Amino acid sequence: MLNQQAEAKRYFTKAANLGHTHGMINVGIMELQAGNITAARTWLERAERAGDSDAALKLFAIAQMTGDVSEMRRWQHKAENAMRSSDFEMNQFNNQITNSIKSRL
Repeated sequence: MLNQQAEAKRYFTKAANLGHTHGMINVGIMELQAGNITAARTWLERAERAGDSDAALKLFAIAQMTGDVSEMRRWQHKAENAMRSSDFEMNQFNNQITNSIKSRL
C-alpha cells in the first residue's frame, strides 16, 4: 500500500509541476494526510493561484481545522465564491440532464 501511495504521489507531483491543478490538489491532500500542513498549504495555494477554486475550500477547511483565524478570514470569501460557483455549475448540469431526459420522452 505504501508503494502505491508513493507512486501515486510521484505521478501527482509530476502533473502538478506541469501545471495541472488536480495534481496540485492531490499532492496537497496527500501531504495533509501525512501531517505536513505547511506542504499541504503550499500545494493548495499554488492550485488556487492557478485558478482552481476548489483549493480555496480546502485551504479554508485547513484553517478551521488548525484554528488559524487569520487564515480563515483570508480564505473565507474565496471559499464562499467557490461554493456558489459549484452550486451554479451543478444546477446547470442538472438542467442539462433534465432537458435531455425530457427531450427523449
